Amino acid sequence: GINAEYGQYHPSLVIPINRPQTASVIVHIDIDCFFVSISLCNRPHLRGKPVCVTHARSNEKSDSYAEISSCSYEARKFGVKNGMFLGKALKLCPDIVTVPYEFDAYHKASNELYRILVEKTPYVEVVSCDEAFLDIIELVDATDESTIQCFVQELRSEIKSSIGCTVSAGIGPNKLVARMATRAGKPNGQFLCYSESSVAEYIKSQPLQSLPGIGRSTFHKLESKSFKLCSDLLSRTQSDLSELLGPKTGETVYNYCRGKDSRDLILRHERKSISVE
Repeated sequence: GINAEYGQYHPSLVIPINRPQTASVIVHIDIDCFFVSISLCNRPHLRGKPVCVTHARSNEKSDSYAEISSCSYEARKFGVKNGMFLGKALKLCPDIVTVPYEFDAYHKASNELYRILVEKTPYVEVVSCDEAFLDIIELVDATDESTIQCFVQELRSEIKSSIGCTVSAGIGPNKLVARMATRAGKPNGQFLCYSESSVAEYIKSQPLQSLPGIGRSTFHKLESKSFKLCSDLLSRTQSDLSELLGPKTGETVYNYCRGKDSRDLILRHERKSISVE
């Protein structure tokens, strides 16, 4: 594989040991189409076109098994997806343009992203080279959603100005809601789902498959009982779900479909790497 290390900034070095906390305002930050976006910074003529990052080139045969690691939204409109073989992508979108990996550029942009985040707050969880959670409870008035929206808008603008990539964000009372809210904000937008009523309304409309940790096996068990949306489980007890899915998964799904998530930010993280196998 090819690796480029990132994670130079370690929020854990400046975190108080015992932080009193009764509430959180969690922001999930996700750079849109990270690898492709970095490539387009130096190829502005490709903006608005179907583009993908892969080892292969466009002149390779249409049966190429080179894997696509990232593709633009224009490519996704044709059905192209991350992880798809280039050969299949070319059949769906013959005009797709391929660009190579640029690990030095990814490394630089990722470190700049985390530099910006850690300057705002030490409470940052590294998810990947282009994705993070942060808790801004100490930086905003949690009772005023407009101040939360303004802070996140300014943060996204600062990241865009610094690294040249658009950023989407989700805001919620916990990691689950924040991550799911990001989907509603994509691309290049933000979505706030913070009050108890808005969380309940938003989560109940979401497909069960969209919940983190719901794999094929778990979903098939739920689907076999005609459960497809989070709202379908609201009348079920935790005991019902534990019997169907097992104690641990049953408890998790019971809480998630209600927008509840007790996980803390993981602040003491290891240096990570960008890799392609």
